[in-house]
Amino acid sequence: MKTTRILPLIVGLAAGGLCVSPARAQQRVPANDVHCEASSTEQKDIYAKLEAKCLSQMKGLASRDGDKLRLVLNDGRIKTISSNSRACEDHDAQKCLKYRLAAYYPAQQLFVIDEDAYESSAAIVVNAQTGAITHMEDRPRMAPSRERLVVAFSSEAWETERDIAVYKIEKDAIRLEWSYKAKDYEMWEFGAWDVDDRI
Repeated sequence: MKTTRILPLIVGLAAGGLCVSPARAQQRVPANDVHCEASSTEQKDIYAKLEAKCLSQMKGLASRDGDKLRLVLNDGRIKTISSNSRACEDHDAQKCLKYRLAAYYPAQQLFVIDEDAYESSAAIVVNAQTGAITHMEDRPRMAPSRERLVVAFSSEAWETERDIAVYKIEKDAIRLEWSYKAKDYEMWEFGAWDVDDRI
């Protein structure tokens, strides 16, 4: 029988860094962060409604047409993220994949998208400046300084590459700054940022 260990962790991060917010057309940028999150008691069948509400706040920066989620990058290019909901309905585990807008951070110019496969989940972060995609184990959480993202996630159902990861938001990229992978059985989830340099 496996025993779950919940371990306290304080991650110290180096001070400094620069959060760059290039100017863009005022009417296209939401003033505040946009979140499309369900509470833990809500079911995934309302995700479509949550995403629709988010998209209505995006002022043309993101839209959905069936399985295609379209993101407008800073230079006007369209980045299309395509789901395969039919494969999920047909229980085709190899091809089943659903993407849903989870958040948008206008100052950092980052789209956060939930990625659901047949029996696993993850997240991707799309940089609106470059269109680059960063794959993460779960939906990241923004630091109070707005300079970092953290992911803390473990699963008994599928293998994860990292249990905890801290990413630095740089001018044109998201860089993995620190990570931790348990050698033994440990289950992790995000609790909160404690001020700006501890998780």
